[in-house]
Amino acid sequence: MLTPGLQQVKKYRLKRAGIRSLFLLITGFRKHCRVEGNSMLPTLRSGDLVIYKPIKPGGTKPTPGSIGVIKDPINTSSLIVKRIHKTHSQGIELRGDNETMSSDSRQFGIVNINNLCGIVEGII
Repeated sequence: MLTPGLQQVKKYRLKRAGIRSLFLLITGFRKHCRVEGNSMLPTLRSGDLVIYKPIKPGGTKPTPGSIGVIKDPINTSSLIVKRIHKTHSQGIELRGDNETMSSDSRQFGIVNINNLCGIVEGII
């Protein structure tokens, strides 16, 4: 069951992800990354492949409850996948769905909005 206020993310079967998702990935309109760790259980599992819509810096503000792909504020060469908890004028607050296993804004604080790479649209 989805907690009130959280946005549903489509779970594709590999066959159903099909032509549209493949086309958007190939043309660069969508990107993908693999989930590592258990911080987003039960929504995302380690090994899941997420498809996300890239966001340009200064673009659309993310909606609280959506899942974002963000440049890791601690290790900037990595990406993290977290839920957008709140948006502020200073940046965005991130939370993992599995609070006991997540390193998120409760540890590293508010993240600059320019670190947001995209919003997850689907899971393979």
